[in-house]
Amino acid sequence: MSACEPFLRSSLQKYKHPDVAKFDVLNAITIFGDLVPKYDEFVFEDGNTKMLVLLDGTIPVTYQGKGYNIPILICLLDSHPNSPPIVFVKPSSNMLIRPGRNVQQNGKVNLQYQREWKYPNYNLLGMIQMLVIASGEQPPLYSRPQTQPALTGGFAAKKPSFSSASNLLEEKPA
Repeated sequence: MSACEPFLRSSLQKYKHPDVAKFDVLNAITIFGDLVPKYDEFVFEDGNTKMLVLLDGTIPVTYQGKGYNIPILICLLDSHPNSPPIVFVKPSSNMLIRPGRNVQQNGKVNLQYQREWKYPNYNLLGMIQMLVIASGEQPPLYSRPQTQPALTGGFAAKKPSFSSASNLLEEKPA
């Protein structure tokens, strides 16, 4: 038994299909171990709130031969698996959202997989795998542009050094 099972059993008890939802979450976090289940208040676009199971963490993405960890938040509605998960990319302080075919300006993910969701043919693990593929083709985040250093005494101020993780998907001209 996974260490998450008692937590999920308790958190999913008000879901319409708690056993299927638990199975779906366990399958996903077995493959994507950086995703952590939480039971928290989710705020919908209309301002309504509801206590729901969320998966919070990162997914590994390969872009132009380099590996990156994309921070995401997945919300499982209480009708899961009959309704697709709601997904957001979560930029850190040194990242910006790159809106595109699959990601809105607010970070909400809108994959074709979600739009066509039909249980039992679609599941959480499959959706995350599609997000990994889509993010590798069109990254949803990029590094916040660094400001130019001020000139001091005729010499440029030294730029601070950053770890490679903070240089995630630097903006490239289109």
